Amino acid sequence: AKSTSANARVLACAFSNVGADQLALSLIKVGLKVVRVGKPSSVTEDLWKYTLDAAVNADPDAQRALEAASKATAKLGNGKLKGSEKNAATDAVKASILARKVASTRALRDCDVIVSTSVGAGDAQVLSACGIITPDEEDEGDIMSMEKSTTSILKRDTAPDGLPPLTLPFTIIDEACQSVEPASLIP
Repeated sequence: AKSTSANARVLACAFSNVGADQLALSLIKVGLKVVRVGKPSSVTEDLWKYTLDAAVNADPDAQRALEAASKATAKLGNGKLKGSEKNAATDAVKASILARKVASTRALRDCDVIVSTSVGAGDAQVLSACGIITPDEEDEGDIMSMEKSTTSILKRDTAPDGLPPLTLPFTIIDEACQSVEPASLIP
């Protein structure tokens, strides 16, 4: 019997990108479904198809929303748009951002292990999938006013895909002896 939540995932981190890549490759070799979080330029080419960005870029809903936002914002260049057209462009961009968050949450929900560097564990897409409100989301003003303190984390009841947030009850830190302490505190 499985004793963890269906929303639970394992977070596996290494201090360096090379270490995270080796960890991801090893996990893939044993048959686990891995999503590698990090800038694609920092990830070995062998893992590009396993990156979170690749999953989001392959999502048809995210692609449609991005195309709609591109078309809507292309019209802004001539400076002759009315207020309603500017609002439509803003709405299209917001819809595209949400579609990308939903796509990244789906990709993370669909994997066994999330692999990143220790610092990369604080990626905004991972935090959002876990229901944690990122500073960018606070700045957007879409968050209801909540009391903030320096020690509290703002959370939502659902992830961007409308399901319960992911949890990361198991964190593995590879290369821990090579890591600096502050980086080990992020995951």
